[in-house]
Parts: sequence; structure tokens; C-alpha cells
Amino acid sequence: MENSLMPTGTFFVRACPTCGRNLEVRVELMAREVECVHCGASFIASAESSSIFDDQRIEQILARAQQYIEATMHRRSSDSLDTAPSERL
Repeated sequence: MENSLMPTGTFFVRACPTCGRNLEVRVELMAREVECVHCGASFIASAESSSIFDDQRIEQILARAQQYIEATMHRRSSDSLDTAPSERL
């Protein structure tokens, strides 16, 4: 019997709600928990990206950005307090 090059399953493309990269998800996995091969995040496979997931992702990114800003500002203020006035010039 000859090997067939036909695909064994049907896929749909879905963006990972965490990293945003596109994934090919087998139709058989619809409504099941899957894992992103890029970032390892788990999510429920669905044909469409839910706006709830998109909103959560945006909120996560904004929270991380705010943490970075606060840490940077705190580091700068503590560095300036440690420096003697003559060294600040």
C-alpha cells in the first residue's frame, strides 16, 4: 500500500491569548485545554479569540509595564539619595 500525503486532521489557526503567536490547533481539540508550544500557556481551544482573553492579555501587559516603571523610578530615586551632593554634578 502506498503512503498517502493527505493530512490526518483538520486544523484551525488560533492566537495564543498569552503570547499572541498563531497556533495550528487540531479540530479534535476544540473546547479542550491546550498548551501553547511557544510560551507554554494553557487555554481552552476555540475557533475565535475571545475579547475577554484579549482584554486580559492587555491588562497583564499594562500591569507589567507599570511594575517596570515603578521599579525604575524607585531605583533612580534611591541612587540619587546614595550619591553625595558633590558627586551629582
